[in-house]
Amino acid sequence: MHTIRLRGPWEKRATTDGSWRRVRVPETGMETEVATDEMPKTEVTYRRRFNLPSGLGPKTSVFLEIARQTGQLVEVRINQVQLASESRQNLDAATTEVTRYDVRDKLSAHNLVEIELVSETADRPRLSGDVRLLIIES
Repeated sequence: MHTIRLRGPWEKRATTDGSWRRVRVPETGMETEVATDEMPKTEVTYRRRFNLPSGLGPKTSVFLEIARQTGQLVEVRINQVQLASESRQNLDAATTEVTRYDVRDKLSAHNLVEIELVSETADRPRLSGDVRLLIIES
């Protein structure tokens, strides 16, 4: 198994706002904290571009893994294709902190991952854990 961490650069915007801000993932909330009127607490979208990992064979599995988030996952897309809920695997049923999606057939030479989060609490929605690609040879 090989892991590729998708750390930086990420972009983030509030759904009600059209401007993107650069952030690092995982995001603790401290380094990108902005005034409440600039970034509403309800819904945000993260996006990041990445290239196709090299050396993928015909039997290689590729998963997108979201280690932890503050708020609820609304939608996850690769190259503007929504990932099917049946491809989602909660790896820790007790806490549902780690979520994994099978993305092998969605990847191209140049890729865009988009993650939408919503929070109905006072906590700002954010990717508070690593986002990574897991490559598993069969």
